[in-house]
Amino acid sequence: GRNDLIRLELAEGLILDAQITHNSTLRLALEPGSEVVALIKAGWLDVLPIETPATPGHNDLTGIIEEILDAEDGPSEVRITLPNGQTLCALAEPLDLRTRGLSVNRAVRVQFAASNVLLGTQL
Repeated sequence: GRNDLIRLELAEGLILDAQITHNSTLRLALEPGSEVVALIKAGWLDVLPIETPATPGHNDLTGIIEEILDAEDGPSEVRITLPNGQTLCALAEPLDLRTRGLSVNRAVRVQFAASNVLLGTQL
């Protein structure tokens, strides 16, 4: 097909999939062992209760809500600590957080499509 599924291994064995065009794979000169930077916009992350079943075909990470920064004019910033110590920043509507029972120190599941992962390499 026109797209490649690139599997990334993060620190401590966490796995992420990124879907990019085959042309991008070639331009970035990606091959097994290549070092890349993966970016995911905070609004593309779906923060769910840990009990929520994983959506097939989506990236699925778990972590602990470290901090929730409320905003007066939009969604809250939710900082989630992953098992490897890295932090994900997600955006979530305060009402959604309350409805889902999500608060600081709660375990959560974070899901996002592989097509929402942007890859970059050093020039």
